[in-house]
Amino acid sequence: MLGVNEIRQKASYIIVALLWLNVAMISLRFIWGTEANSLVLMVSSLAVAGAATLSWLLDKTGTNTRIATGFAQAALVALLVYSFTGSPLQIDMHMYFFAALAVTAAWMDWRPILAFTVLTAVHHLVLYGVLPSAVFPGESTFMRVVLHAVILLVETGVLLAITRLMVKAMSEQASALEAIEASRKEAENSHVQADRLRKEADLQREAQIERDARQAGELNEVVEKLSGALTRVSDGDLTVRINEAFPDELERLRSNFNLSMERLSDLLSRVSSHAADVQHDATELAGSADGLSMRSESQAAALEEAAAALAQVVETVKSTSAQSKQAAEQTFRANKVRDNSIGVVNEAVSAMERIEVVSGEIASIVDVIDEIAFQTNLLALNAGVEAARAGEAGAGFSVVAQEVRELAQRSATAAKQIKELINKSTTEVSSGVKHVHATGAALGQIAEYISEISDRIAEIASASEEQSIGLVEVSTMVSQMDSTTQTNASMAADTLEVVRKLNGGIGELTNTIRQFDYSGRSSMPNLAKKPPEPARVAKLPEPPRREEGTAAPRSRSSDFVVHGNAAVDLDDWQEF
Repeated sequence: MLGVNEIRQKASYIIVALLWLNVAMISLRFIWGTEANSLVLMVSSLAVAGAATLSWLLDKTGTNTRIATGFAQAALVALLVYSFTGSPLQIDMHMYFFAALAVTAAWMDWRPILAFTVLTAVHHLVLYGVLPSAVFPGESTFMRVVLHAVILLVETGVLLAITRLMVKAMSEQASALEAIEASRKEAENSHVQADRLRKEADLQREAQIERDARQAGELNEVVEKLSGALTRVSDGDLTVRINEAFPDELERLRSNFNLSMERLSDLLSRVSSHAADVQHDATELAGSADGLSMRSESQAAALEEAAAALAQVVETVKSTSAQSKQAAEQTFRANKVRDNSIGVVNEAVSAMERIEVVSGEIASIVDVIDEIAFQTNLLALNAGVEAARAGEAGAGFSVVAQEVRELAQRSATAAKQIKELINKSTTEVSSGVKHVHATGAALGQIAEYISEISDRIAEIASASEEQSIGLVEVSTMVSQMDSTTQTNASMAADTLEVVRKLNGGIGELTNTIRQFDYSGRSSMPNLAKKPPEPARVAKLPEPPRREEGTAAPRSRSSDFVVHGNAAVDLDDWQEF
């Protein structure tokens, strides 16, 4: 019966030969043609196999050699899978990982098995993220990596258990052989005891052989059952269970396998159920987010148009306020002109009164002149009479008297005309004085009206300025509401996009789960359906265009559908 070291010695040749057989298969794949990097394939395979072979040449069964060949087997199988890049057989080559792992168990050591498992797991995880085509054909999912990892861990656990049992059995066998050898040596010293010891040794050897044969048969049966079950698991059948009992030492392995399958089936069932719920909620959320996005866009458009109309109202109020200030200034200047006019009228009244007084004085003087002319005329008449009485001597004086008389008559006539003109002027001056007094009274009333108008215009200007300030604040608030609404619309659109991506990811997860057969699958809903169309919202009508410089028309409240606390009734703007 061979011991552990002898078995490892013989297994080392098979394992090293398998390394170079893998290199040969990679070379054939290189010659046949591959989409993989040929230089990487050949250099890597030769380097890996050469390093492991060198370690084997230095120590054929040492710990380092066993670990090195475990890493080398996994690396060469990974390179062989990589060489089938672009081939439909690439996924089938993953079965070679399980076969090579089983061959590694020939070392009867847990270290190379663990080294093979760790390198294979790192290979799948790293290349799935960095270079997926080197692991799986076409697109793949993380669930496939998890499935392969689960199967690999199950096989690793089985092989570790088998290896431990075989090493234990071989150790017991070696101990028995050592005992037999000791008995044989003792038999040489005692012929009597030799026969007895030989018979006992033969009986023990036969019993041990029988036990070893029985254990080997049981182990082969266990391996065949586990291999068949693992094959069904690799095909996606998670309902497989091992119902036949294993030997006592391996019964725990069967229980753990069945428990793992039950937990995995339950996990996939719950994942499927939760995926259905999540996709249903995601579909409803997508519809709500789409409706929210459309309504936010409508609100943003309404707020933008309201802000534009409010800006026009603000400009109009500012213009009215400026015009009111100008009117107040003009009224103030009119008050000054009115005050000046009242002074001028008062001066005119005083001048008219002085003219009236002077006219009276002139009339008195004219009366004196008229009286003098009348007396002169009488004197001239008397002088003429006296000259006539004087005869020849008074002829010259009579002529002079006649001239003086004519002059007195002309003076009386002129005085009469002057008096008439003075009377007429006095009448006109009196009339002018009355008109000037009436003008002063009218200017006084006008001054009162202008004062009242000035007060009203000042009040209008103040109210317009306050309205302008209030409207500017309202316009700022509306602009902020518009900005916030547009931000909400953008966030709603982003949320809708995220929900759609989530919906697609859940559909992909569901399709992956459908590849497995597990308890409760028949009740799983079809999650790959197309999500329902989002709710449609009526598009906001285009605002009417207006000519430059014209006032914006008042919008009817029925032209917009605005919801929420930010809604504004446009008819309320009429109070401005």
